[in-house]
Amino acid sequence: MNRLHLKCFFLIILFLNCSKSNLEKLNSYLEKEEYEKLLEFSYKKKSSLTEEELYISSVGISKFQNFLRKNKTEEKYTNQKYLESLEKKLGIKIKLINTDNGKLATIDDIYERLISNKYYKNKCLLDKYKYTFKSNETTENSFLLTDILEIDPRLFLQEFKTIWIEAMKLGIPSSLSSESKEKFIKILHFLASKEETDLKKFFFVTEGTNVNLRSGPGTENANLEKLNKDEVFQIDSDFNTTTIGNKTGKWIQIYVWRTDTAGWIFSPFLKNIDYDSNKAIAYEREISEQTNFTAIDFNEWDPEQIPDGFYGNYSSTKKEIVDANVGFTVYPSKREKGICKKIKKETKKISISFMSEENSEKVILFYLKGVLNNLSTTLVRLAIKEDKIYLDEKVLDIEFNKKKIKNIELNISKESDSHVEFSISANNKEFFETSKINRSEIDFWEICIPQGNKSSSKAILFSFTIY
Repeated sequence: MNRLHLKCFFLIILFLNCSKSNLEKLNSYLEKEEYEKLLEFSYKKKSSLTEEELYISSVGISKFQNFLRKNKTEEKYTNQKYLESLEKKLGIKIKLINTDNGKLATIDDIYERLISNKYYKNKCLLDKYKYTFKSNETTENSFLLTDILEIDPRLFLQEFKTIWIEAMKLGIPSSLSSESKEKFIKILHFLASKEETDLKKFFFVTEGTNVNLRSGPGTENANLEKLNKDEVFQIDSDFNTTTIGNKTGKWIQIYVWRTDTAGWIFSPFLKNIDYDSNKAIAYEREISEQTNFTAIDFNEWDPEQIPDGFYGNYSSTKKEIVDANVGFTVYPSKREKGICKKIKKETKKISISFMSEENSEKVILFYLKGVLNNLSTTLVRLAIKEDKIYLDEKVLDIEFNKKKIKNIELNISKESDSHVEFSISANNKEFFETSKINRSEIDFWEICIPQGNKSSSKAILFSFTIY
């Protein structure tokens, strides 16, 4: 390769690196476990980072703290001068705290504090636990879990399932206050009520008297305690089948609620019981009253099946995943045929999360119907075409980036004795539309997604949040 070719090659590499977005660079550093580079980049770009980029930076801090703690036996990572140089270089505060496990590095998460979006703020907290719990002290995990108990788990079912099981393996519930432990148990029953978590069959009662709970899967392991008709929860299992005496089964790791102990038991001494549906229902009612919203998303949706809770004429469509968000692909539709979901008459606001691609045809994202005596009337439609957003036939003056996820709010008038008024809010702008129907003439609303024929024009729906 001659000098000119070599120069061109390096210019191309430089161009490719410069053309990467902040998000791509941050994700690349995270994937390669280059935490110092990630945090140095975040510090320099701090004021211009998006909510999602701040979230990635927060994950970087959690993973870097875990890295420092896992390597605490290396003098470099507990050297005060080295940590002080990192503080200056990365714009973060690192403290060495004395614990039962020696000196542990603790990093102040400046990026989590900069996030205002509740979804990303909650995700930061969940991921902080996920990436640090193995190197944390019990008290640290207890504090984190106490904060996580205040998060609405409906948008994070799989994350909650993982955290709850890992917390039981570490015996964390025993360190919670009685009120927090009670809430922990209610959430566990709530999670079991959801098909996505597959936890229904994890509840057991022990059979027999003086059944041994052991420290590991096998009779050679120490006996922790004796169990008699105790309610327990499965947190792990050994895949190997074995025979002990005249019984054949597997070793199951369980959590014993009476004594807050995690241990292993031979499966023939366990009998399945149902989760407590009353606790699950009570908890869901409790969080619905507190948060006053219902989330409709497509995280666990099978494209061959109509989304949960919807009804109507469904055609299989494409499942899209963008930045870990699962989306439902919507194609152009000339007729109002589609799938609908009933929502309450008291609904005041609907927040829609979506993204558009190159659209030469108009794509209706969704339409809202008012239903009275089983007769429905379409009241408002939201559509996109190219870089324009439409409220019915009205073009809205909203800047729209096709390749980024966008949120728009549809507000419903509170007036009860007049025509229903709608407004669209986005980018600090508001646009109004008045329907030809009175609120008093509505029994409930229907939120509907068109079912068009597959085309090169499309949009992706990620979620509806109903207030």
